[in-house]
Order: sequence, then structure tokens, then C-alpha cells
Amino acid sequence: MANSDDEDWREEVEYAVGTIRIGTDLTFQIRQMEELSLAGSLSMLSEMRETTSEISGQRIWPGSYLLAEFVHAHPNIVARKRVLELGAGTGLVSLVSRLVGAKSVVATDGDADVVTDILAWNVQNNLSKNTTGQNSPGSIDTTSLWWGDESSNGVFRERFGVDKFDVVVAGDVLYKSELVTLLLATINTWLSASGAFYLCHIPRADVSHEMLQRELTAAGLSFDIIQDYVAKGIQAATVARLPEDCAMDDVIKAKIYRIAHPEHNVSGFPSEFLATKLDALVFGDGGGEQYAQSGAEFVEWGVELVLVVDVHKEWRLVSCSNVPKVVQFAVSLHDVGQLGIVDKFDFCTTIRFKPGKHDEIRIREYVA
Repeated sequence: MANSDDEDWREEVEYAVGTIRIGTDLTFQIRQMEELSLAGSLSMLSEMRETTSEISGQRIWPGSYLLAEFVHAHPNIVARKRVLELGAGTGLVSLVSRLVGAKSVVATDGDADVVTDILAWNVQNNLSKNTTGQNSPGSIDTTSLWWGDESSNGVFRERFGVDKFDVVVAGDVLYKSELVTLLLATINTWLSASGAFYLCHIPRADVSHEMLQRELTAAGLSFDIIQDYVAKGIQAATVARLPEDCAMDDVIKAKIYRIAHPEHNVSGFPSEFLATKLDALVFGDGGGEQYAQSGAEFVEWGVELVLVVDVHKEWRLVSCSNVPKVVQFAVSLHDVGQLGIVDKFDFCTTIRFKPGKHDEIRIREYVA
């Protein structure tokens, strides 16, 4: 009887293309499954609960949309990195990652039909339309990948090699508890030792935030919540762009996690972002002045909060592990040219600027 029900909902599936906007500059025509009838929806939900098959990627889920917005707002987390998306579904997060500067992107889903009917179509029909000329981001690879399945991992290795990924992303992929262990096994297989896994999770079924956090700890992974939509509030611009079927009840329960191997979770950015072109003046707890030229030295000193700059002239906030992930600063700027200034830096904030004469920035912590 179950098989008959499964066939019923699949026979009912029809696809439609709708407009999805991310930020103010990206517009996508996303192909996804249209709403099923009540009977079809119940049949699909029943299969999702009873099997480990991945069949949920037919539509944009709220967590995928929120993660795509987050990556767009914080391009530094994927810039010049090799990115793997798990449970990609429509491929929205992969598209945004590639367009904001990822070195390469592999978008995967456990449902082979989703890969061919939805994911590949969306990549082919959207990537080039958001870029022209010299800004072309290249392509996105699409393929099937079953979480925790060594046979699937083997096929994946044959195509993409054994090198692990700098960044793994996944949005709204944990809708039953059985998937958590499989997802984390896949993270351990494909996330590099110094890499970061960005997961937007919305509690579904019995996968609460508390349950997820327990499983992360048990798996030997460390995590930070870098976006909490209840704690921070939801920006009006983001809400205005939410897809029509993106329930606000889901949005306010969402959290974005940065997950890593413990020894590499000191900050949101590795120490390789060297500040070789500037002296950064940091006022510590005692008011003393300290200078350094690398993020590595900053971390060794235990300086609470610092900014470093890479060769692309991007200032990046580095937050040490003993400091809250959202801290406010008074910032004074010296000869740095044009600079977008904000007084509240998140864990992954990037500020782009045109370098001035001395390239110096002063930071003083203050209590809001």
C-alpha cells in the first residue's frame, strides 16, 4: 500500500518557475515543485518519515532561503574557497555562493531526480544571467550524494577527487532525527580539518536545536550560533523578499550554525589572513597599545577583538573564543579612504574599502 501511495504523489508532481530575489542585486528564476493536493502532501510526508531516502529537495525550504541571504550578506565565508552544498534541492545556496566569489562549488542532493529535474536546470538557467563579461563565475557541478553512504562517497571521489572542502553549506535539511547522524558522518568525510560547516536549522519533527547541539558535541564538533532570528530580530528587507510559501513561524525559529573541528574554531577566519600592509592599533583591557602583523600573533596574544586585512583589501573581524560573537565597538579611522562604517560587527562581517595613505584602523571596545 505504501508503494501505491508513493507512486500517487510522484504522479501528481508538476514543476513551475518562480522569481526569487536575494539581496538587492541577485534575481533567480527557480524551478521547483508546485503545491501538492492534500492527499499527495500526506503521502509525501509519510514517505519522508518512514524512509531515509532524500525526497524533500523539490522546493525551496525557508532555511535554504535564509542561508542564501546570509551568504550573500557575508561573502567572505565562501570567497576563494571550495564549497560543497549538501541537500541542495533547488541549488539556491550554491548559486549565491558561486556568484559572491566561491572558487568552486559542488551542489549535491540525495534524490537523483532532483539533481536532474531541478538542480541542474536551475544552475544552467541562472548562473550566467546574474553575471556578464569578466565577472563570470564559471560553473557549478551538480551530482547525487547519499549521506553516510560509502558507495556514494566512492563515486563522488572518482569524479571530484579526495581533497576535502573548505566550506560545507546546508539549509533546512534535518526534518527527522535519523538524518542527523548521517549528515554529521558526511561532514566528517568531506569537511577539511580547517574548514567550516554553515548550517541553517529550523526545528522539525524531533530535531530541536537542543537535540542538534547534543549530537554535534557527541560527534566531536564544536559550534557557534552566528545568526539567531529571534535574538536579533528579522530585518524588514529580508522579510519583504521571503517567498510566499516561506512561513514566518519557521523563520523566527531558525538559527545559523558555524560548525568546525574543535582545534580550528578559535575564530571565524583562519590566521592566514595576514595584515602585512598595516599596523593595527588595538586598545586592550588595560588600555595598552599593541601592534602585530598577522592574525596568528593576535590570537596568541589573546587580544579580544581584532581586524585583519587580506591581499584583496578586505577588513575582517576576528573574534576569539572567549568573547561574545556580537560585540559593539567605537571605531576611528585614519587615512583609509572610502569605508562603509557600521557600529555593530557580527562574527563574519566584512568591510570593503579603498586603501588610503596609511591603511590604519583603530578599535576601542565599549559597552552598549
